[in-house]
Amino acid sequence: VGQGTCALEIAGCCLAMERDMPQCAVFAVEPDGYDDHVRSLRAGERLAVQGNPSSICDSLQAAAPGRNTFPVTRRCLSGAVSVSDAEVRAAMRVAFETLQIV
Repeated sequence: VGQGTCALEIAGCCLAMERDMPQCAVFAVEPDGYDDHVRSLRAGERLAVQGNPSSICDSLQAAAPGRNTFPVTRRCLSGAVSVSDAEVRAAMRVAFETLQIV
């Protein structure tokens, strides 16, 4: 998934959940160092990633929230969190072993 596609998916999920399950909280989850939504939501404006951080999440390394999608995610997201590579590995293990998602 490219960054543009991912931004559309996040915004689309927010809109769908807002329509179908308005009581459900939706959070963005980003790799440490690529916490552009975490920081942008806190600041109330789009902020870019600083430097070139390392992450195993190579398809989630967006430089900043999308210009067109940030107004949607800013309104719809309940928040955003960043996770370490170790936390990503643990989540992948659960997906593979418990949920059997390959």
